[in-house]
Amino acid sequence: MEGAPGLDPLSFFFAASNSDPITISDMTALSYLHEPGILHNLRLRYAKDEIYTYTGAILIALNPWRPVPHIYSQEVVRKYADCPHEDHDKLPPHVYMIAKTSYLTMRETKSNQVTFSFSFSFFTTPFSC
Repeated sequence: MEGAPGLDPLSFFFAASNSDPITISDMTALSYLHEPGILHNLRLRYAKDEIYTYTGAILIALNPWRPVPHIYSQEVVRKYADCPHEDHDKLPPHVYMIAKTSYLTMRETKSNQVTFSFSFSFFTTPFSC
């Protein structure tokens, strides 16, 4: 399936919905934090191009399998850079907020910070760094 033009390899997991349901940006707020609830929320967010979702301090990122330049524009960079740290929960989940939080915590505590990234694909070899 990889490389097939016009074919989204995750479409069988994350099919788009005709309605516009409410999604949860931090899955710790789910009434039932269990696998079906998590997968359902991720499917709904993926269908809306909301590829980032928090689970507490953990950021889950889903590969959109297509360009999504609107979430990496200079306007988005400024929005996250200018956001006061105490208001970070008012912005949607984003890798920019993880980077900003890690940097600010490092400066405030004068201690090292670690950011872990893990990638898994059904179509390629797992990769972590």
